[in-house]
Amino acid sequence: GEEGEEGEEKPPEMKDVSVPVLRYVATSHPDRRSIEGWVLRYEEQGRTGSVVASGETLVVQRAAHEDQGLHFFCGRAKGVPADDAACYCAVPLKELDGTVYGVLAMDTLLDGRVIGDEDVTRLQQLAAAVDGAREPFASADREKRRLEEEAAEAARREEEERRRLEEEEAAAAAEQGEGEEDGAEDKGS
Repeated sequence: GEEGEEGEEKPPEMKDVSVPVLRYVATSHPDRRSIEGWVLRYEEQGRTGSVVASGETLVVQRAAHEDQGLHFFCGRAKGVPADDAACYCAVPLKELDGTVYGVLAMDTLLDGRVIGDEDVTRLQQLAAAVDGAREPFASADREKRRLEEEAAEAARREEEERRRLEEEEAAAAAEQGEGEEDGAEDKGS
């Protein structure tokens, strides 16, 4: 790294990085203890990842036929067969600006119930309630970031002004020094 004036290394530059992951918060899967709390990269989880990417509700009827890989923890190979009539529905959880921060999903892979329009509407209402409950905290975070950015900008402007004044003072001192030298030469003649 670069050395400072006193021989100390400068600390590395810090920055925020978004990591596209989803965490299983709750499930009705028979082996819930092995699933809840998992953190998964959403691009690897096709259907749910498509909801994150599109920001749109997704309903898959006959999900077991449509996509055998819909749930990596279901299927004959896992010993948990999915019902042939099973359905899947996923609704994005969104910030006010439309940014997706999560997905609320339900499926009937184990019991084969059909997900109807009323079920989809209820899931969308639940997602809206989650978004609404989260919003005051998100608003506070946005306000905090705005204030931090304003403070950083004010500090930057203050530093620029300080440097400008130092440069002006140095120029004035140099000019005054030249004037004194000229005056000393005039007196010596």
